[in-house]
Amino acid sequence: MWRRTNYEQDVLAEIPWDTVVKDCTVSIALQQNPVRVTSTTISISEDGKSVVANRGVSIRGDGIGFECTPGMIADALADSIPNPWLAYEIAEREWKKLVTKHGEKAVNKNADLILEALQKKAADLLEAHARAVFEEKVGKGEVNLLVAQKSGWTFPTTRDVATRHSQSYNLNLFERVADGDLNGLEGNVAEFLEGQEKLYFWYRNMARKDYVVQGWRREKIYADFILALRDDRKVGTVYVLETKGEHLAGNLDTKYKRDVFELCTKFARKASVKKLKAVVGASDIEYKLVTESDWRNKLAAIFR
Repeated sequence: MWRRTNYEQDVLAEIPWDTVVKDCTVSIALQQNPVRVTSTTISISEDGKSVVANRGVSIRGDGIGFECTPGMIADALADSIPNPWLAYEIAEREWKKLVTKHGEKAVNKNADLILEALQKKAADLLEAHARAVFEEKVGKGEVNLLVAQKSGWTFPTTRDVATRHSQSYNLNLFERVADGDLNGLEGNVAEFLEGQEKLYFWYRNMARKDYVVQGWRREKIYADFILALRDDRKVGTVYVLETKGEHLAGNLDTKYKRDVFELCTKFARKASVKKLKAVVGASDIEYKLVTESDWRNKLAAIFR
């Protein structure tokens, strides 16, 4: 029996947290007169399209800020260290180390710098260990990147779209796409796909509804498009396609999605045709991430 990959159970629970606690330490050069700085934590929605929450703390240039305590540091580590006892263990150790070396007043004046450094260190450690756990499980076959149709994902068969506020496409699986479902880049990609003779169909993959990829981060990946080439009168190669605007091309979220997609494609190429056909009735599936500057060339290469 198989089940859906669960981030908490399959990734987070397998991380060697004792190693993370030991390695989550920083060396910081505290400033005597820190300038005004704001440290902000931002949470992104599951589809990666919008900010759902943010909180920040600031410190004034005259050094009158707030009291930096182990509890405050532990709270700042919560996104990367979900166990509060482990977070507090790190926080208390680092706080004592800094107070012993620099004094409590200097620590308070540099609270934002300390929080930022420890948050980054914890996040980097989580990323590295989560990826190692995930890739090891994929390699051993304990995590399967392909979803069987019987109990998992299948091509959607219906979609409610208001005719008045939508665009019609000939090769779209559902004919019409709501106006708000495609941004400028996605609209250009859709128009390009419409002109490809080798295309069987495409459709806009909807966040939190349609096909999803679970990587080594908590946030799931909902690609922008699913498209299939024509193989005589049946589905040929299926492509899972994510698009990114040029302003997002080099950020960490884009790099993460590209790395996950490369792993998915690598795994798919090793899988049997029988297993692949259980996914979407196709003998081949590839995952691609394209940016605003290269999407046309990369998609053209698919249809040559």
